[in-house]
Amino acid sequence: MAALVAGLLVPAPVSVGASPDLQLRDVPEATELGDITDEAKTVVNSTIDDAAGAVERYRFELSSPKSVEVVLRRLTANADVYLEDALGEVLGSGVEFGKSDERFSLTLAAGAYQVRVESESPVRYRLKLKLTEPVGEPIGGASAESPSGPSIDTGTESLIGTRTDPGTGTDPGTDPGTDPGADLVDVWSASLDVAAADGAAGYSLWARLGSLSPDRFDVDGTTYQVMVLAEIAGGLYLGLRASLDTDFVLEIDGQQFVGSESQVPNGLVLRGTYWWPTDGLLSASASSTVDVSLSAATDALPERSEAPPGAWFSRIPNAHDGSSQFTLRLNFDEADPQVTGGSMADALTITGGSLVTASEAATDGKTWELTVAPDGPGDVTVTLPAATDCATDFAVCTADGRMLRNTPQATVQRPIGQSAGTGFTTLSGHAAYTCALRADGTIACWGPASSGEANPPEGTFKALASGSIHACAIRTDGTIACWGDDSFNQGDAPAGTYSQIAANGRTSCAIATDATLTCWGYDAFGQANAPSGTFTAVTLGWEHVCALRTDRTIACWGYNDEGETNAPRGTFTAISAGEVHTCAIRTDTTMKCWGHHWDGRSRSPAGNYKSVSAGHAHTCAITTDDTITCWGKNTSGRTDAPAGTYKSVSAGNGQTCAITTGDTLSCWGENNYGESDPPDGTYTEVATYLEHSCAISTDGSAVCWGFDRDEIASAPAGAHTAVALGDYHACALGDDGAIACWGDNAHSQTGSPAGNFTAIAVGAYHGCALGTDGTIACWGDNALSQTGSPAGTFTAIVAGDDHTCALSDDGSVACWG
Repeated sequence: MAALVAGLLVPAPVSVGASPDLQLRDVPEATELGDITDEAKTVVNSTIDDAAGAVERYRFELSSPKSVEVVLRRLTANADVYLEDALGEVLGSGVEFGKSDERFSLTLAAGAYQVRVESESPVRYRLKLKLTEPVGEPIGGASAESPSGPSIDTGTESLIGTRTDPGTGTDPGTDPGTDPGADLVDVWSASLDVAAADGAAGYSLWARLGSLSPDRFDVDGTTYQVMVLAEIAGGLYLGLRASLDTDFVLEIDGQQFVGSESQVPNGLVLRGTYWWPTDGLLSASASSTVDVSLSAATDALPERSEAPPGAWFSRIPNAHDGSSQFTLRLNFDEADPQVTGGSMADALTITGGSLVTASEAATDGKTWELTVAPDGPGDVTVTLPAATDCATDFAVCTADGRMLRNTPQATVQRPIGQSAGTGFTTLSGHAAYTCALRADGTIACWGPASSGEANPPEGTFKALASGSIHACAIRTDGTIACWGDDSFNQGDAPAGTYSQIAANGRTSCAIATDATLTCWGYDAFGQANAPSGTFTAVTLGWEHVCALRTDRTIACWGYNDEGETNAPRGTFTAISAGEVHTCAIRTDTTMKCWGHHWDGRSRSPAGNYKSVSAGHAHTCAITTDDTITCWGKNTSGRTDAPAGTYKSVSAGNGQTCAITTGDTLSCWGENNYGESDPPDGTYTEVATYLEHSCAISTDGSAVCWGFDRDEIASAPAGAHTAVALGDYHACALGDDGAIACWGDNAHSQTGSPAGNFTAIAVGAYHGCALGTDGTIACWGDNALSQTGSPAGTFTAIVAGDDHTCALSDDGSVACWG
C-alpha cells in the first residue's frame, strides 16, 4: 500500500498523509470541483505520470448532509485514496494493495472536503463520488480555507466528468481529439477467461475460445452481445452482434481502448466491429482471468478508417503421422492478395516439411488451401512472413499496396488423442500442453507450444511441474531448469538444490533440500514472496499459494480477495489448491476447506479422507474406505462421483477422473470434447486439465483424450433430403423426416427437436423446421426471439442470421426474431 506505517493497518489522521517520500514533495494545489450536493455522480479521469508517483487532490463542497461513496477504480497500478475534512483530518480511506478497486462510504455534514489520491508509481485511474441521501449521523463539516492553498480557477463545469490538465486543457488520460466525452456511463463489467489457440487469445463464441461472463450489456434499451473479444493477427478485435454507434471506452485489465480510435476490420461478419493494434495484451494472460468493462458515451461514434489487412491459419490438424500429407487453410480478411514477383507458394516458409500445393479455396482469393508433406516425426511449422515493403520479392500486399500487419504461423504436432510413447512415470500439464517424466529421467512434452512450454531441455530429471505457459523440473543433481514463457521471470529458476516443485499460472515454488521454500515468477499479489520456515508440501492456486510446514501447520500467501490465504489453525497431512479455494486433510483425517464459497467449493464435507484433489471450482477426495466424495460447483455433474472404490483421483476444470482399485479409469463431469470418455485398459496415474485428460498405463505408455476441434464437416451417416448451414453448425433433414444437427452447440443450435418435418431453415445460431402438420418448431439461440415462432400452419420457411419468415396457408407472411 502507498501509505505504509509500520505496525498500523489504517493511516494516521494527518493533514498531509502519505509515505515519507511523498511528504517531501511539493504539496499540489487541489482541483476545485465546487458544490456537488445536487450531483448524483461526479467522475474524474486522471493520470499520474511521475515515475516516482505523486499526490493529486480534489476539493468539493456540500451545502447539505449527504452519504458519499468514494470509489477509485480502473487502476493501472497501486494507488490509495483518502477523504479529508477542510482541516486535513482523514475521515476515511481505501488502501487495498495492487490494482484492486478502492471503495468506502461516509455520511458527511455540510462543509468543505478534500479527496487525496496518491501513488508511488505512474498510474491511471477513475475517481467517482456517488451521492445519496444521508444515512446515520453525519461527520465532518469543518469549514476552512483548503489546506493545500488556493484552488485552481478553471471553472467547475469543465472539471465535472474529466480531469483537465491546466497546461494543455486536455484530459491527460486520452489523446487530444479522442476524448469519448464527459458523460461516460458504466454499462458492462465482465470476467474474461482468456484461452489461446491457433494464434488467437481471448474469447470467441464461434470458435469456443475462452469464456466471457456476462456476455451481454444494454445501452439505451438495446442489448448488445459480445461475440468476439480476442487478440488475433496483430490486433484486438471486438465483435458485437449489433452496432454500437456511440463512442465508448473498453477496458481490459487496466488498459483502455477508445471506440473512436478503433478501425473497421475486414472479415468479421458482424454488425458491430472494432479493431485496435496490440502486441501481446491477451496472449500474455492466456489461461488466466482478466477484468473487462465498457463505458458508453453520448457522443456519436465518428467515421473510422479500415484496419490494415491481416492473415491467419485455420483448419490446422491436431497432428501429423510423420509421413502422410495434411492440409490446412490460410485466410486473409481482404480479397485478392497479391504476391510480388511470384506465387503464394513462394511467399510461404515451411520448416519440418515441404509445400505440395497452394490453391485458392475461394474465388476472391481470401482463402487458400495448403497441402504439406512432413519430413518426418518432428513438428511442422508453416509461416507467412509480413513484408517490410511491397517491392520485396514474394511480399504479400493488397492490390492498393497495403502490407500485412502480422506474420501468421501454424505448427502441426503430435495429436493429444494419441499415445505419447512409452516408459513414462509422471504426468504434468496445463490447459493445452502436457509433459511427462520418463523412467530414464528424460522429459517429453506435447501439445501447442506458443511460448516453448512443450520444448523441454535435455538431461535427466526427478520431478516436474507445469504452469499455464511455462514448466519447471528438478534435475537429478537437485538443480532446477525452467522453460517456456518468461514474461514474469517464471523461467528464472533459483540457485540451490531442491526436492519438490509445484507450479500454476505464472508462478512456481520449490522446497529446497534443507526444507526451506522459494517461489518465483508472477508476483502481483505477493504470491512469489514465500515465508520463512521449513515445509513438506506446497500447492498453488491461480494467484495464491499454500504450504504445509514441517510442524504440519499451514501457511498461505498471495491474493486474498476471497479469503484464499486465511489458513485454518490445526495440523494437517495433505493439501490441494483450486483456482480460488484450498482444501486440506487434518491429522484426524477430517476435511477443511477455505476461500471462495459461493458455489460450495469451500464447504468442508463430513467424513474421513486420505487424499484430496482441488479442481477449478470443485474438489474430490478419496475417503478412508476408498470411496469418492466431491463438492463445489456441480455444473454438468462434476461433483456426482460414481460408486465404487478408488486408488487416486484428479479434479480438473469441469471433469474429474479417477483410477479404480482395479486400475481402470472412471471419469465424470463435463464431456464437451470427450474428456470424460476414458480409454479402456489399466493405469497407474491420471491427470485432468482444462478440456482433456491423460493417463499412464501399466505398461508405461501415456495416453490422452478429450479436446479436439469441432468436426462440422463430419456429417452423420444415413440418407438425407435437405441440408442447411448455420455459422458453425449444420442440420440435415433425413428421408424419414427426422432432423440431425452437428457442429458448434454453444446456443443449443444442434439440439433439434424430435418429430417428422418437411422443411428446415437454419440461421446463425438457431434453426426452425416445418412439421408434417404445417406447424413450426424452432430451437437454439433466442437472444432476439429467434425461436418465438408464431401459431398457425405454413407451407414454406426461410431463415436469416437472427430472424425467420414463413409463408402461411392463406398466403400471408409471418416473420420473427
